[in-house]
Amino acid sequence: MDLDVDQAVVPDPAGGSSSAIEVYSCCRGILFVDGDPALVLHAGKTAWLEVAEGEHRITFEVEGLRRWEANVTVAAGERVYMKPRRRDDF
Repeated sequence: MDLDVDQAVVPDPAGGSSSAIEVYSCCRGILFVDGDPALVLHAGKTAWLEVAEGEHRITFEVEGLRRWEANVTVAAGERVYMKPRRRDDF
């Protein structure tokens, strides 16, 4: 089964200049940033982490699903919101 990831870029809700990745996950898994494990994801929970401004290689690994990878660019004062989901979820 495949994994899809919905993405959106939003301003930092605190109005600051930090850059972050925010994830709401459908299932338990691991988020890697630039090849390093960064977050353990839990089904139905939101997690976020600050990252340096610029381009990052994001990887989601979820047991039983194909791995998902993409390059994501985060600017100062932005959050990249990501929502991994099973391809058959609507």
